[in-house]
Amino acid sequence: MKLVCKHRHNAFQKGQVYEGIEVGNGIMIIREKDQKKFFYSIRRRPGCDFIETWFWTLEEFRENQLNIILNG
Repeated sequence: MKLVCKHRHNAFQKGQVYEGIEVGNGIMIIREKDQKKFFYSIRRRPGCDFIETWFWTLEEFRENQLNIILNG
């Protein structure tokens, strides 16, 4: 699945598109530059980054951008 970074973190760049892979109860993103793997939980849980904090799905990103354009 395609994901768009919401905030700069872990060398991920805001606004850049990354490929996420669903694994178990989360999503794994492999940073291309060094092949480092990051796991984000689908549900909030202690000690684990929550995917919605850091990334939008491509569909969410498109919807947000359209709302900005339409609502100024």
